Amino acid sequence: MTVFAQIPQYFIFGASEILTNITGMEFAYSQAPKVLQGVLLGLYLFTAGLGCYLGSLLVIIVNAATKGHEWYPDEINDGYLERYYILLAVLLLVNTGIFAVIGHYYTYVDNSVPITEPPDDEISYNGDISFTSMKIDELICWRDKVLPLQENLLSEYEM
Repeated sequence: MTVFAQIPQYFIFGASEILTNITGMEFAYSQAPKVLQGVLLGLYLFTAGLGCYLGSLLVIIVNAATKGHEWYPDEINDGYLERYYILLAVLLLVNTGIFAVIGHYYTYVDNSVPITEPPDDEISYNGDISFTSMKIDELICWRDKVLPLQENLLSEYEM
């Protein structure tokens, strides 16, 4: 077997990695709250690394379980590599079934809907220092807290 016989497999593997990683990152950023997006992306990458580790561990487990008639031997012509690939296909089928069940019951979060009307207890600023949802005492409180801060910042900036 030449090395060129492996090119299609590596091409398909590379394309699947690209498609999977982009989808995972998009999911992490579109479905998580802003404060948890980095955490979710970190967990996604952690599980990808854990999957690589478990794949290596699976080779060790299979070789230990099939001692004498190794499925994944050092010399490729002496083993039963097709049985190892059947095991991988079965594990992938089980994983696909679990994914389908979880995907079926998942409720998609739509973060693209803009908020048109601010809540009553929230300050909204529309650009010309007119506040739409504030009471007079809230405006006085805002003036007493924010304006001195702005003056301090301006005086520090002018120095």
